[in-house]
Amino acid sequence: MTTPAEARASVDQAQSTYEQCVADVAKINELLPWLTEATTRARGLFDFYSEESDKNVAAILAEDPAAVTPTVANEDAVWEVLADLDDAMMRLLRFATAEVTSRLDDPTRC
Repeated sequence: MTTPAEARASVDQAQSTYEQCVADVAKINELLPWLTEATTRARGLFDFYSEESDKNVAAILAEDPAAVTPTVANEDAVWEVLADLDDAMMRLLRFATAEVTSRLDDPTRC
C-alpha cells in the first residue's frame, strides 16, 4: 500500500514533470515561427545563388580582379549550408513522425 508520504512524493514529481511539459509546449511554439523564417531564408539563399550569384560575382571581379568575395560567392559553401539545413529538417521530420506514429507500434499507449 502507498503511504501518504510516497503518494505526495509521486504527485510532486508528476507536478514537476507537468510544469516541464508546459514549458516544452511554449518552446515548441516559439520554434515553429523560427522554422518558417529559416526555410524562407534558405529559399532566398537558393534563389540568390541560382539567379544572381554568378553575375554579381562577375561584376565585382570585373571591377577589381583581386577582390575578395564573401563566402556566399562560393558554390560549395552555399550548397553545404543548404544541404545541412535540409538534413536538419529531415531529422526533425523523422523525429516528429516517430513521435506521432509511436502509438501505432505500442497499443498500450493509445
